[in-house]
Amino acid sequence: MKKVVFWSALITAGLLLLVSGCIPIPIPIDLGNPGLEPMVMEVPEGATSTTSEATWTSFTIRHQDIENAQREAGVPGTVQFHKIEVTGRIEVEGDLKVNGFIGFSTTEPTSTPTTGDFSLNIDTSIKPDYDISLSSDDSPALKTALNRINNGEDVTLWVILGYESIESTNGATVTITVNNVRLWITWTAW
Repeated sequence: MKKVVFWSALITAGLLLLVSGCIPIPIPIDLGNPGLEPMVMEVPEGATSTTSEATWTSFTIRHQDIENAQREAGVPGTVQFHKIEVTGRIEVEGDLKVNGFIGFSTTEPTSTPTTGDFSLNIDTSIKPDYDISLSSDDSPALKTALNRINNGEDVTLWVILGYESIESTNGATVTITVNNVRLWITWTAW
């Protein structure tokens, strides 16, 4: 009896999908690194601070680049993107302990930011390299950028690296690299 109910439910679900005529398929549109040079922060020997500091740089996502990437992915026409993801890597040479953050903004900061979208706790005695991945689910600025992209606009985003406390005995070099900007659409297939 349980098998009959299971198969009946499965067949009914399949028929409903066929009748409705749509199967949603998530498709990524990769833009790669949109021309952002790696951010490098030098931490001097003997550094110790509990004063908030931050550095930032910007990159632009161009509507034409999105259209080209969309064509290369084989997705025709006008689409609505439902998510943007930014992935990258933080590499540290030297010894370092940091309690900080990474964030995004759609405008250049006019004062030192003290918070971000993603907490960043680095301790090179544990590991020297950290992968980062932030999306419009994590960041209000990325959500705003996504809305502008869906309106056909070019979007400039500011990447912010900040810290509340930092400590290094022998000095360190921190390099942050953005590897990819990915836009997600949901394609409806028949």
